[in-house]
Amino acid sequence: MLTDLEKQKIHLEESYRKEIKELLNPKEQKSPRSKIISFLNSGLGLWLLSAIFISGGIKLYEDYKAKQTELTKQKESICKLDNEIGYRYSKFLVRLFELTDKNPDSVSLSKKYNSTDVKKLALSLNSTKNLSQDFLYSEYSNYNLLALIAEEKRTLEKLKINSTEVDQVISHLTGLEVFYEVQKVNFNDIQKLAISVEEILILPRWKDNGFYFLDGNETNPFP
Repeated sequence: MLTDLEKQKIHLEESYRKEIKELLNPKEQKSPRSKIISFLNSGLGLWLLSAIFISGGIKLYEDYKAKQTELTKQKESICKLDNEIGYRYSKFLVRLFELTDKNPDSVSLSKKYNSTDVKKLALSLNSTKNLSQDFLYSEYSNYNLLALIAEEKRTLEKLKINSTEVDQVISHLTGLEVFYEVQKVNFNDIQKLAISVEEILILPRWKDNGFYFLDGNETNPFP
C-alpha cells in the first residue's frame, strides 16, 4: 500500500516526463500554404477545383465559338459585298451600253444621245443615293456604290486583310470628275469611258460573279 507521499512522488515524476517529452517533440505548426494544400487535397477541395476548371473550360469554349461565329459572319459579308458591288457595276455598264449604237464591231455613242447624257450617267457612280434602286441583296438596298465599298473596306480591316486597292477605288470615286479628267475621258467616247471604269474602278474581286460586261477588255468593253 503506497503512502500519500509515495503517490505524490510518482505523480510528480509522470508530470516531469510529460513536460520533457513535449519539449523534445513539439507539435508541428502548419503554415498557411500547408493548410491550403491540405484543403485542396480534401474531398471538398477537389470538388471545388473541378467546378472551377469546368466553368473556365466552358467559358473558353463559348468565347472561341463566338469568335468563330463572328469570323464566319464577316467572311460571308465580304462575299455578299463582292457580289453586290459587282452587280452595281454591271448594271452601270448595261445602262452605258444602252447609250451606244450597239454595233458589235465598233461601239460608239448612239445618235439618240449626247455627251451630256453620258456624263450624267458616268457621274452617277458616286451618287449619294441608290437612285436606280438596283440591288442584289435587300440589306444593301439603301447603300450607294461608295457606301458599299467603304463597308467592305471596314470588314476587310477587321479581318486584317490588306485593303489598299479598295482604298484607291474609294479615292477615285470621291473625286470622280477629277478621275475622268486624269484619264482623259471624252464623254463622246463611250468605249474609252467603259475601259477606264472596268480597268481601274472595278477590282478583280468584283468581276468573278458572271454579271454582264464585267469580263470586258481594252478592245471590247462590252463582250
